[in-house]
Formats: sequence, C-alpha cells, structure tokens
Amino acid sequence: EHGFSQIVRRGSTGDWSGESGDWGPILLAAVQEKKKHAAEISPLEAADYTWSNAFQIAMDRWHITLEPGRYQQAPIAATKVELSPEEMTARIKKICRWFGCEQVGICEVTEDMKPF
Repeated sequence: EHGFSQIVRRGSTGDWSGESGDWGPILLAAVQEKKKHAAEISPLEAADYTWSNAFQIAMDRWHITLEPGRYQQAPIAATKVELSPEEMTARIKKICRWFGCEQVGICEVTEDMKPF
C-alpha cells in the first residue's frame, strides 16, 4: 500500500488525533522513511529530485490565480543549481522524454516572456 492511501486511511481510522506534533504511527513511519531516503541520496539524485519537483509544481499549476491574467507566484527555492546551458538542456530533455515527449524545443526566456 502506498503512502498516500495510508495517509488517507489513517485519517479515517483515528491514527491522528489532530494535535500538533501527533503524527500517528503510520504517518510518522512514512516521514521517517522519507528522511532516511533523503539522507542517503547522492548530490546528483538530489538535483534530479529538485527538477522533478519543479516539473510537478509547474504541471500542477502551483500558483494562485487572483484574476484573469494576474497570478501569485509559487515560492522559489532558496538553493540554486548552477548548470551550463548545454547541461541544463540535456537534463530538461531527459526529464521531458521520461514524461513521454518525443520532441522537446528549448529557448531562452526573457523578462518580457514571463507570465508573472
């Protein structure tokens, strides 16, 4: 059983009391497992996780639409990954292919192109 269904189930079975800091055994085990995994991954895997998370946020439209054409931007991580344009292009294309894209076009984004 994956973590999300465990979290949903724990809410319906009283595994969490609702008190701050009371995780309940199922959610506490999931959080501890995630922390253990995060401590063991390589710097490259951590950077890849950052990219996959960024793509997920972008695809899920993680910004607040205040009104048509006006948005509140999603928060940007404090850590910045410095990569050459060539390496960045290769990583973006790799991730896009993982999502099933057959062709990926990349261009420079200038300030006037940004939606926020």
